Amino acid sequence: MSINKFIPSLVALLIMISTMQVTFADQKWNDLINSIESDNPNFFNGLIKGKKDSKRKSKKSKKSRKKRKGKKRDKKIELSPEEIEAQSKLILDKKLLRSAHTDDYEGIKKYILAGADPNYSKKDGITALHIAAAHGNLNIVKVLATHKGDVDSKSIKNWTPLHHAARFGHLEIVRYLVGQGSSIYTVNSDGKNPYILARQIKHDHIIKYMDLWRKYHPGR
Repeated sequence: MSINKFIPSLVALLIMISTMQVTFADQKWNDLINSIESDNPNFFNGLIKGKKDSKRKSKKSKKSRKKRKGKKRDKKIELSPEEIEAQSKLILDKKLLRSAHTDDYEGIKKYILAGADPNYSKKDGITALHIAAAHGNLNIVKVLATHKGDVDSKSIKNWTPLHHAARFGHLEIVRYLVGQGSSIYTVNSDGKNPYILARQIKHDHIIKYMDLWRKYHPGR
């Protein structure tokens, strides 16, 4: 006798058994639900209410976040014309200082003409003139000085642009700054003036120029 003949009967038997298990499981589940409802009629209502409450809270929190964002936007919009102008000015000043750091001559001219302050500095007191003098960039030094840049401006450590020019041996800038009225006798926080710095670092060409200047300008 071939086993193939019994396969359909076996399949039907298995289906009937699984259906009986599902029906039995469903019956047990229904009995469990009924017993919970009989013990606590409001049990499932409380679950539904809890879900609704959590949804309401999430909606409220979203609304409050939107309100806070809206208030922040309103604060930005509420800036006075003077405050907006001051912010724009500060951006220009910072760009001018950055241009000095990168030796950007065209940038310096652009921001000066746009209204940037040539004497702007951060907390260290270093201006664009200090930076240009240290870098040996005579063109930038001239642009800044001719647009009311202070050739004798002092950093927080009392360094002038002339200190930087003398320290790094930039003779042309030393001559220009001295010609514009910068003093070779200004003492920094280390007790050194530009002349002493040049002697200390042995920039002979700077020393010779300053010796000659001192000879014809005694007491200045």
